[in-house]
Amino acid sequence: MLLINQRLDKLAAARVDFQSRGMLEGSCLLEASIWAVSNPTELPELPSQTETQAVDDTDGLLAILLDKEDDQDPAPQSAELAILNSVNHDLDESADGLDPSEKTDPERSADGAISERGHARTLEALGVEIGNQSFPLLVHHFLRRQLERRSHAEDHPPPPPHLPSKTRVYVHYSAMATYFAPSDPCGAGGMHREYIRATPSWRGGPARYDCAFLNVGDEPGIYGLDVVRIKLLFSFKYEHVLYPCALVHWYSRTSPQQDPLTGMWIVEPDFDEGSPVVLVVHIDTIFRAAHLIGVYPGQDFISEDLTLHDSLNYFRRFYINDLIDYHAYETLNPPVEDSDLD
Repeated sequence: MLLINQRLDKLAAARVDFQSRGMLEGSCLLEASIWAVSNPTELPELPSQTETQAVDDTDGLLAILLDKEDDQDPAPQSAELAILNSVNHDLDESADGLDPSEKTDPERSADGAISERGHARTLEALGVEIGNQSFPLLVHHFLRRQLERRSHAEDHPPPPPHLPSKTRVYVHYSAMATYFAPSDPCGAGGMHREYIRATPSWRGGPARYDCAFLNVGDEPGIYGLDVVRIKLLFSFKYEHVLYPCALVHWYSRTSPQQDPLTGMWIVEPDFDEGSPVVLVVHIDTIFRAAHLIGVYPGQDFISEDLTLHDSLNYFRRFYINDLIDYHAYETLNPPVEDSDLD
């Protein structure tokens, strides 16, 4: 009994000492996330089983709150996952998959982030380059939503956004997401790293535009996530604030229930009168990479000329593959609470 009391006294003294040093602030997961952001070269870059991996270029941007690109502002799917869903600047020159002999020299934007050469530097010109004349308007709507959120936090009306016509825009080919996934092969503190790419040429071959999950609510599983395809990664500054963004093509679930045959959710790309439904979102909304599998068209034959590079353009509907890793399965299939069974 005396030995037990002695050890309890030591533990109490240690707690007081740790608290005075600030060692008990936050959580172990937050500490692991901060370490991963501060030491990007020491966290092993593990191969992703999806070969579709996560987003770029903000010099250690830590996503404490995830934005939803609409009028609401819900909490992210998980507080700890939201804190750990950081997006870091990718310094690997081969990250876009280009051969060294074919890669154009990158340049640094005003904030120091590496951007790719050979692309338009204004909103209007970049919209023409990507074939989307409404691109400047989409960016304007995005900026207005960002300013409205800031005004709600600061309790004053936002000024009307005005982007000068010569606002510099920087294009990026990849981004790196770091999140907590201890069930999968991971680095220090259970942190996992993966890439999402939006590049016109992957490893000297065809273009590659990956899919990803976006946080859109605090509901569990797929109900708090949407699936998008990343069409462009870019950044710009407004009033000395850097806005790293993604132009995404939205996908919607075809049914409120999973497919009874496979147990997977099915999504399809959204179109409005034949035009893709696209939106500019903040890079912080990206949760992680998503892997889609085409739903085969019944009795119809698939073209023998179809390649893996064209699969996302060929099929009309897609299964959301929740078996790519443990983290994806646990995210899309959260455990059922006891109260839900009553």
